Amino acid sequence: MSDTLSCIKRDDIKSVKIDFRDEDYVNEDIEENSTIIPPMARYKNDLNDVGFYGLSLRESRLYMAVLAGMCNKGQTVQQFKFSELKTIMGESKGLTKKQFSELIEQTCNNLSKITITATDSRGNWAIFEIFRQFEGDVEKGILTVETAPKFLYIINCLSREYMEVDLKEFNDCRSKSAQTLYRKLSQFRNSNRKECYLTLTDAKKIFELKDGISTKWFNQHILFPAIKEVNKFHKFKYLRLDKEKMRGQRPIHKYFFRWDRPENITAK
Repeated sequence: MSDTLSCIKRDDIKSVKIDFRDEDYVNEDIEENSTIIPPMARYKNDLNDVGFYGLSLRESRLYMAVLAGMCNKGQTVQQFKFSELKTIMGESKGLTKKQFSELIEQTCNNLSKITITATDSRGNWAIFEIFRQFEGDVEKGILTVETAPKFLYIINCLSREYMEVDLKEFNDCRSKSAQTLYRKLSQFRNSNRKECYLTLTDAKKIFELKDGISTKWFNQHILFPAIKEVNKFHKFKYLRLDKEKMRGQRPIHKYFFRWDRPENITAK
């Protein structure tokens, strides 16, 4: 069944196509020990077209850390150590457990507002939250996260059509626009053709531009700074932007992002 996913936060709506299966990926038993967050977050390509909807840098880091910790586990519930989340989120080591618990509570409160709407070709629909529950244990320094069973398909059975995001590099991004660009490019970094393109419309949606923002402003204040920041990562060090215009028209039609080594540059 081909479904449409919409992720809604703060009046923003985005949709992607996804194919839900009938297999049961749910195992309600919690692992005895807290989850060790792996260096890579893996999930279905479809989720990459769903933006962060106004999440702050801190919130998006926690979101990606939870995805990384839960992928391919087949469980709706996982536990995470405060100490590891503190490192992932780039927070000061000087924070006490209580202070960090309050900080993570605020972050989880915003993440808990994210909902998904799934509809099929017959018009049937279902609305559910990505995260069902967050629980913080200050004494033990543990965060327990429960996700919706339907969401597990996106982060499980990753044998095809999935992508990887390097958490360290993602967390080194200092702006939301750089995070967004890095995440999008990572979907294609292992393909033979080191490039991806976005239509102007798709680019404005992914980067969450408000109505009325000019293309010139978008290029100068969002896109170019993001490219400069993502350039610092070795795999994207040759990243460059080409703009395509419709024949006989001035407005930009497509953005092409390419990161192959130009022929006039010798590999070192």
